[in-house]
Amino acid sequence: MLIDVRPVPSYQDGHLPGARSIPDSELPGRLTEVPREGPVVVYGATTLEAVGAYERLRQEGYSDVRVLIGGFLHWVVLKYPVER
Repeated sequence: MLIDVRPVPSYQDGHLPGARSIPDSELPGRLTEVPREGPVVVYGATTLEAVGAYERLRQEGYSDVRVLIGGFLHWVVLKYPVER
C-alpha cells in the first residue's frame, strides 16, 4: 500500500499513481484502512514529512513500513508519472 500523508489539497493537485490519501493528522483514526500484511510505503512532500507516519505505524505494530526517500517533490523532479 502506498500512502500519501500530505494534506488532501496537495494530494488532489497530484500524487503517485495508486497512492491513497491518508493525511498524517488523520492516520491514528484510520489505521483500520492500512493492511497489516505486505509492505506499506508512506510519503510526504519530502522525506521528513513522512517520518512521523512511519514511526506511528511502527509503534502500532506494522513491521513492513518504508518511507519514500525524497518524497513527492523528488518524484516530480525525476519526472516520474503523477496522477491527478
